[in-house]
Amino acid sequence: MQFLKTKFFLGLLCIVALGSMGFQNFILLQEPVIDEELLTQAVQAADMGLTEGSFEFFDIYDCFAPESNICFGNNPITPYGVVRAPLPEEDGTQPENSGIFLREDEAILIIGTTPPDSRYFGFTPYLYTRAGDPKRQMYYASLTDTINLIKIKTTGSSLPGENVFKQTTALVLTADHNMYNDMVSLLAQLNIPQTAVNHLEIPVTFPLYMGYDATTADDFSVLLRVTLSENTSELDLYLQSNPFLVYRITPNTPRAIDPVPTRPYLAEGSGVTEEQTVPGITSALDNLVTDIKRKYRVFRQNKVMITKTWYTEKIGHDCILGLEFCSGDNHDALYGIDAAGAFKLSYDPNDFIIIAGVNHKLLGKALYSNHSVYKAANLGGIISAADDVYDGSAQYHAGRNQLHYNKLYAIKIARYCSSEEMFCVEIPEPTPDNPIGANVDDILMLLNRMYVDPATTVRPSIDEIIPSQALAFKPRMSLVFKPGM
Repeated sequence: MQFLKTKFFLGLLCIVALGSMGFQNFILLQEPVIDEELLTQAVQAADMGLTEGSFEFFDIYDCFAPESNICFGNNPITPYGVVRAPLPEEDGTQPENSGIFLREDEAILIIGTTPPDSRYFGFTPYLYTRAGDPKRQMYYASLTDTINLIKIKTTGSSLPGENVFKQTTALVLTADHNMYNDMVSLLAQLNIPQTAVNHLEIPVTFPLYMGYDATTADDFSVLLRVTLSENTSELDLYLQSNPFLVYRITPNTPRAIDPVPTRPYLAEGSGVTEEQTVPGITSALDNLVTDIKRKYRVFRQNKVMITKTWYTEKIGHDCILGLEFCSGDNHDALYGIDAAGAFKLSYDPNDFIIIAGVNHKLLGKALYSNHSVYKAANLGGIISAADDVYDGSAQYHAGRNQLHYNKLYAIKIARYCSSEEMFCVEIPEPTPDNPIGANVDDILMLLNRMYVDPATTVRPSIDEIIPSQALAFKPRMSLVFKPGM
């Protein structure tokens, strides 16, 4: 198999710094067709009001603009979409760059089409910011488990998680069970059955603080992630259309609610480890690391430090309680830090990192996994390598084939990859035409993510996976140069 470095993709889309940049430069798209007149009539008949919102995708270039200060650790291969819902006109306007302020008896209704065939997609509700002194504090903490492609209800089937791509679906963000039931009845009038309606729960009893007053109330967010579409052209068309309509539904008279309770996140762990799935795979990874070190270690020219990936198990509720800091967490994902934290890479040919690990998708522990390079200053994802390009990489970087190497991978990360190199990710520098990249003096980070154990429908258990290992090669004497100069 011929593998070119160009097969590794620069990030398509990115979470921009909502708090600092706002929503000025989102890609605003055409709305899907729906009988809005019938919807309006049904809402009015229920003695409620309707305020139109929008669904918008982020533009990665904004994420790397000079005024952007944080990208929330975006996945470079994942497009991100966000729901916006302004206040009813008679209630004024929300603070600039805010999330969704919501009365406890209101709902945000999201109606549209699910993504094309993809390895992963999911909708996650968040506590975005909370009132503070002197300014609002960023939480970006998940409120519940994500409604992902294994759980979502659509018109494609009466059962959740079946025939889910390119299907009609509805999602209701609310803290009130009564309002959710009202939306189910309303949607039935639009020929959207209950079996296609999903509840994005706001567990108001946590407690969370509802209302429009920015000095006391929380604001919320809903984020869509789509990763590794089978047809990139089809995904591009999806992103260029507006796949969802958004409405704020407000009772004309405030009413008592049946509050959504605080539910624990679903349990992780299927009871089966990767070592049990493939006996000897742990030793095989250790052998691969030894082979890579032997192949690339050059006496008196470079040195190597080997570290195992460190994974975090924090969840949104921990962050809301002040025990952790979240930046768009997702219980579908197990996040890890590779290469012993922050680092720099020069153009010296002896200055590079090789990540070696188990192909978690192949072993049935994840829908997908990838490693991404970040600019540490803004947590902006620059470039990534995912499991769709792992095949043959372990043998290539080991220089030979051993038992179970076909279930492992090894990816090189460097400032420069020669035209002859395979399985190599080259970190670009920013240019006037393309700001996505990192200068040679920028501090970098390398992050790993694994999405969804199919057996549990949430992230893999840290106790059941084998951590990847990073081999950081450094020159003993700097021979820094930039190819082509």
